[in-house]
Amino acid sequence: MVVIRPKLVEIIQQHVKSDTGYIIGFSNLEGLVPEKYKSLKYGITIGIRLDDSIIDGIVEGPTPEYKQHYHDVNAFLNNIASDVKWILIELGYNAEIIKSTLEWEEEDTIPDYYETLSVEFPHKTAATRSGLGWIGKTALFISHDFGPRLRLVTILTDMELETGIPVEENQCGECEICVEKCPAEAATGKSWSAGMQRKELYDAHKCRLKAKELALERIGLDEVICGICVSVCPKGKGRKPKT
Repeated sequence: MVVIRPKLVEIIQQHVKSDTGYIIGFSNLEGLVPEKYKSLKYGITIGIRLDDSIIDGIVEGPTPEYKQHYHDVNAFLNNIASDVKWILIELGYNAEIIKSTLEWEEEDTIPDYYETLSVEFPHKTAATRSGLGWIGKTALFISHDFGPRLRLVTILTDMELETGIPVEENQCGECEICVEKCPAEAATGKSWSAGMQRKELYDAHKCRLKAKELALERIGLDEVICGICVSVCPKGKGRKPKT
């Protein structure tokens, strides 16, 4: 940990502008990773804050600026994760990256993806186990620092790390703005607790269909991107980046 945290900060600052906020967390994932990663019991979560001016511009659906920013930040995160992976390998440990997002051409490579719309390992699991935040009522990861206004990447490793205290309950209280504003009406309104299945919170298929519809309508692209729930969440509004 003494070696890794300063290195992570250095790597992040090499990739993003100086006023960009970020979070770093460490988790024990024993028993929670896919079988092929079972020896990699520790997770490193890195989150990069999204630009408020772009997120605030999402009112009725995705904008060209949000689409570009979304892809740019994902690319930043994947580059950062690659650097972290090789630092760990150079230190004599094993490491694998869970990419920031699944590209559309990769969807066919995951068994039963179109039935479940689930990836092999969700960033939210590592992030909540790191103590960085919780899962909201539309299944967004809500960070303590920036609400849902961020993107995540995960590095799995067998390097033993000092880990955070897991968050195991929803901290949204009575707020249901994301539920009310969801154009797909995909959310059930239930509050998350550790161990819940995503389908108990919202219908991923409804969300995907509506996001594709809005992306085609608003930016003329056949993509799955919306952003309304990210924009309306009060937990993300007005938060300042770390300095």
